[in-house]
Amino acid sequence: MIEQITANDFVDVKDIKGMFLYTKSNKIFCYLRIYPFNLDLLTTEDRRNLTNRLAAAFDGDRKNFMYCTLPRELDLDGYKIFLKEKRQAAETLGKKRIIDELIKKATDLTSSTENYEHQHFYKFWVNVNDATTSQAEIELRDRTMRFRDMYRDVQIPCEILEEREIIKMCNLYSNRRSNSYDVNLTYSLEIPFIRG
Repeated sequence: MIEQITANDFVDVKDIKGMFLYTKSNKIFCYLRIYPFNLDLLTTEDRRNLTNRLAAAFDGDRKNFMYCTLPRELDLDGYKIFLKEKRQAAETLGKKRIIDELIKKATDLTSSTENYEHQHFYKFWVNVNDATTSQAEIELRDRTMRFRDMYRDVQIPCEILEEREIIKMCNLYSNRRSNSYDVNLTYSLEIPFIRG
């Protein structure tokens, strides 16, 4: 008789509570998501100052952490529908041509392999064997908050992941095509369009 094995037998995750992911191998993890930030919008001097401030903040940290970037396929269907509606409402030939160009670019992105958004995360962990669970949680929470504050001090948007976001990030790691990672409502990108 063949022994049945479930998916949970392959996964090291024991539980997710609040900002913590607990593993069967006695580790606790926390995650910090770094949102997109365009350095090209800064002057050379501002870029240098920001980089120096951030590097100085990291200088004393000697504990383990992991920085990872996970790709997520973008669903541009809603954007294309939006553009088509704007094109129908456009009154001048010039506006229609500009919108046609935006639709063409969105269609090209959809049919190419370049329609990915990269999401950036820090992963922090502690071994529960080294401390009690509550001490480990306090240490991990403090460290994650310190990293968050380092980024916020230089106006780079970020957030500590909670249960729902941790699950989405795990799904994103395992299947970048099927995961629908919702945009955080406190941080949204504006889609440019031409007013009619």
